[in-house]
Formats: sequence, structure tokens, C-alpha cells
Amino acid sequence: MSLYSIYTQSYPQFLWITLSHFLFIKVYHIKMLEIKLKILKNFTNTCPKLSGVYKIFGKNSKILYIGKAKNLNARLKSYQNLSGHSSRTLSMLSQIKKIDIIITKDEAEALLLKSNLIKQHKPKYNILLKDNKTFPYICLDETSEVPRLFKYRGKKLKGRLYYGPFTSVKKIDEAVSAIQKIFLLRSCSDTNFKSRTRPCVLYQIKRCSGPCVGKTNNTEYKNLALQVKDFLSGKSKSLHKKLSLQMRTASDDMDYEKAALCRDRIKALAFVQSQNQFTNLDKLSNVDVVCSIANQGVFKAIKVFFIRSGCNFGSKIYFLQNVDTKDIDETLMSFLQEFYQRNTPPIEILMNRNISKTFLLEQLFLKLYDRKTKISCPVRGKRMDLIKFVEKNLENNLKSKTAFQIKHAICFDLLKKYFKLPKLDQIEVYDNSHTSGFEAGGVMIVCGKNGFIKSDYRKYSIKTTRPIQDDYFIFKEILSRRCKSKMNMPDMIIIDGGKGQLSVAVKTIVKSKVRVPFIISLAKGQKRNSGEEIIYTSKNKDIYLSKSDVMKQYLQVLRDEAHRFSIVSHKSKREKAMFKNIVKD
Repeated sequence: MSLYSIYTQSYPQFLWITLSHFLFIKVYHIKMLEIKLKILKNFTNTCPKLSGVYKIFGKNSKILYIGKAKNLNARLKSYQNLSGHSSRTLSMLSQIKKIDIIITKDEAEALLLKSNLIKQHKPKYNILLKDNKTFPYICLDETSEVPRLFKYRGKKLKGRLYYGPFTSVKKIDEAVSAIQKIFLLRSCSDTNFKSRTRPCVLYQIKRCSGPCVGKTNNTEYKNLALQVKDFLSGKSKSLHKKLSLQMRTASDDMDYEKAALCRDRIKALAFVQSQNQFTNLDKLSNVDVVCSIANQGVFKAIKVFFIRSGCNFGSKIYFLQNVDTKDIDETLMSFLQEFYQRNTPPIEILMNRNISKTFLLEQLFLKLYDRKTKISCPVRGKRMDLIKFVEKNLENNLKSKTAFQIKHAICFDLLKKYFKLPKLDQIEVYDNSHTSGFEAGGVMIVCGKNGFIKSDYRKYSIKTTRPIQDDYFIFKEILSRRCKSKMNMPDMIIIDGGKGQLSVAVKTIVKSKVRVPFIISLAKGQKRNSGEEIIYTSKNKDIYLSKSDVMKQYLQVLRDEAHRFSIVSHKSKREKAMFKNIVKD
């Protein structure tokens, strides 16, 4: 009998079994929801018609979701209509064990309380930003008699002026360096400033005017500080004219050294303007552009684009998962309130989607920062052009990420088939570094089907009293410490090294009595050139692949990421070691 005839005979039966199985799961899911909705209905009957916050609890009294409402009774009743909810909300409703409420004065206070509770409890079904870091700012500290300019990240203090945010640390370092060249303001701490008896190297390389030892008087220095404020506030054109006039005056007086200094400052000023200026912005001097995008009915990503003093300060993108477009208003509201609790909002926020109750967010920002912020969705003019520009950028970001995820998924499948693994969901790669045995340490990077999982990266410091140049000892320590951690073991481990490192890794993991994953090592060839690597496996098999092999290229990408993270970690340790007190230690 041919395969086709077997298929045609068995297909109707197979279809019926599959359909029956699907219907059974569907009916079971609906019955479970009906049981859970009884808890919701019983609670709603006694729930007041007041504004406040509600908490939905699941198993083991874990909070699943925290929401707010103007009318708690009406909001909780809305959950009873199952047809109007997304799959995410239905999944949450099927796990309800208990509901609790907190009554507030009004909806604005409820929004603030909800935001604080989400930050505290991190519920599973609320929108949470994975990256909780605040953005760096340029800070001008005027609390001292001699103002100080430096890079700052953290809580904002009184008496200081903050300019930003900057999304790139490299960009803010370049900006601070350029401003130091232009205005020659100090960046040292107050303690260091008061203890100086001679000027530091920054004065020698013309990045500071030397106020610590009286190389400039207070009047001249304060004038420089005022020029910095003008420049960071967007008044760079008038500053350019002042510097040009000073240069000409100095040249006429034959003070060529001062004229050359003014010339260098004009050049540095022109460079900063060319790097940061965003054209055709008209009066848009202090604006954030928040653009969201949905694809095939699923809410995908949000991008925040920062403009300060008519300059482009960069952008930050947040990718979201499993958020249905039915929840778009709530998603954007949750995102904005969480994002701007950590970052000061500008005077205007432009959005590419209209969301209801933006006035609540405006009231929240007024309470938090004592300043008015306007949230709008423009439909024409320069603002609309700017939104289209950000939307286009976001679409390109999303396409790149999707292509990257597809590539990772294909490579994962190749590895799984080649090594005949039953399952491959996660890979860990290990590397170590040291300088002649000093500052020895190791790193672990983690990769999933969708790409690198940077939140799971780990650094391991080797704490010994003597220099360690033994790679085997380092790998043994970091792997034994990894096996003791609460993180689940991966399906595959890659070691940067040869047969010796692989042998140590296998013995260490077996000795730790945890689930032993599939382990390989990636060693450089005889000439130590990229593309000539040899793959050693725990099954004592040596694998030689061509340079053009896709699987080999993917293993190189994983190894290179571990190298990068290891080098960054080691450099950081070396820099800290340079400032250690030898006598104290």
C-alpha cells in the first residue's frame, strides 16, 4: 500500500481525534473559568463603587495582577464578560484565588498607588520594564562656590541642574569631554578639589581652567558656568557669536594664545552641534516621542525618542511579548507611568496612538515632579513628521530583531540535529581572563532561541592570595559555583578551550551531582586563526568543520560574545585594582 493511500484512509480519523481533543481542552478551560468567575462574582457583590486599586491573587498568595479603577465595582464586573478579553487576561482569570482592594480619594491617587505597588511586587500579568536602570545625565552642580560639571546617574538633588537623558554612555562621555574642552569647568569631587596644591593633568591638557589653585578668578569661572547653562539650554548660536568676538579681540590685541584657545573652543562647539542637532524641529525643544507598533494583532514594541534643546539625545526601544492589541490602552498607560517614575518627563510627550485618560498621567507627573507635562497625539505638521520618522525607525528595529530571532532559532535547530540532542532551549558559554595570573575571573553568558539573555549573564571573581595562571583551576571554581546556584542547568554548555578544559568541566559538573548537560569545547587551531577552530565533545569525538559551515560560524558568534563579556569584566577589575590602597589591603 502506498503512503498516499495510508494517508487518505487515516486522515479523517486523525482529524476527528484532533478535533475531539481540541474541543475537550476548550470545554475544560471554559468550565475552569466559570468556577473562577464565581469567586469574582461573590466579591463584586460586596465591592464598593469607589475609586481605588485591586489586587488579584493566585496560588500561594502570589499577586498576579494589580489594577486601578474609577469605579471598582464596574471594573471587576467587566471581567465577567469573557468574550471581550484577550488570551492574556483569560489566562489570568483562570488562576484567581482571591481579590483584595484599596480605596483611594480619586483615580489619580489610585494610579500613583498602583505604580508603587507594581514596583514593589512585580506581578506576572502587569507590564514590567526589564531594564530598570535610569538614564545618565550631564549634571551642573551649583551648590559649591566653584560649579562642577560631570556625568551623573541616580536620584536628582536640589541645587543641581540636569541635562538629558542620554541613552548611550559613550555619547554622554563624548559630550562631557567636548564641553570640558569648550568651557574648562572642573569635574573633580569637592574633596579632591579642596586638597589640591597644584593643578591636575586635566589642566595640562586644557580641559580645566584650574580653579583649585587660582589659575582663574571666581568671576571668570562663574561666567564659564553661565555659558555652559546657555549652551545646554539650546542657546549655542549666541555663544558662538561671543566666542568669535573674543577671538577677534584677542587677535587684534596680539594675544594669540587666547585667540587660539577661543578658536579651539569654537571648533569643539561646532562638533557638538553637528553630532547632536536634529534638523527642522522648529520650537520642539524639550520633547519625548513615544511610538508603539503592533504586528498581526500582537503588540510588539515601544520606542522612546528624546529631544532636548532642539538636539537629538538618542532613543531607547522596549520589546514586549504576548501583549494583545485589545490591551493597548492599558499597556501604554502602564508603560508611561513606570517609565516616567524613574525618568523625569519633559514638557511635552508626543504619541502615535490616542489613549484614553491621558489627563490621569498628566496629574500623576504633576504630583511627582511639580511640573506640567502635555501628552498629545498630533495629526499634522512638524510633530507628525517627527512621529513618522520614529515609527519608521521602530519598524526597522522590529524587522532586524525578528530576523535575528529567526537566525538564532535556525542555528539552535542545526545544533540540536547535528549533536542529536533530545532538547535544546538554552546554551551557556564560559570563558576566563587574567593578566599574568592577577585579577583572575571567569564569565558565563546565556543564549536562548530568541537570542542572548543578558539578564542571566554572570561574572565570577577568583578570590586567591596568589596569582592564578591555571585555566583548569579557574574553570573548576566557576563551574562548581554555577552548579550550586538556584538557576536551572542548560541543555548545552560550551567551554572556550581544548581537551583539558573540557575534561575539567565534565568532571566538575558530574561531581556536583546536578543534571549533566551536553558539553563541548571550542579550541583555536594550530595557527590560532579564526575559522580553524576544533570542536571537542564530551563523547571524545573531535569535529573539524569548514570555515563556511553555518553551525561553526554560530559557535564562533557565541564564543566571541563570551570573549567580549570576559574582556569588559576583566578591564573593570583592573581599573578598580589600580586605585586600591596597598597599605590598607
